Amino acid sequence: MNQFQSLSADEIVRLVYSTGKVDREAVQALEKHLQADWVVTIDEAELLFQIDRQIGRQDENCPTWRPLFVEAISRFVVFDMNTPGEISTEESEWLRKHLSPDGELTPNEVQLLKHIRKHSVSCCESMQRLFSLVQA
Repeated sequence: MNQFQSLSADEIVRLVYSTGKVDREAVQALEKHLQADWVVTIDEAELLFQIDRQIGRQDENCPTWRPLFVEAISRFVVFDMNTPGEISTEESEWLRKHLSPDGELTPNEVQLLKHIRKHSVSCCESMQRLFSLVQA
């Protein structure tokens, strides 16, 4: 039986964060919850970044993690209900604050920035600077 079946998205994220392990079951459960209302909250987005930072390169053991991470954070930043397709200065600063603090982007963060760039229709100057960190 799936240990995540009766948990909310927030509870799943917290459990994954506390164990430091992400597996296919956790990703499937998170996808199910995040797709149910299509809304990614700020708390969920921040916890997803924490998980990504904590698991580091161990996400290679779960190939479904990167697509979930990239899609969920993109939904929060690009496809939000207030300014769909637009990336405001506040959103850009939030994103910058959550990217690798050492300035060296992880592979997941590179994919995230590429995905955001591809799907945004307009963005602020500070977001353009973030985009310059990744190749096309």
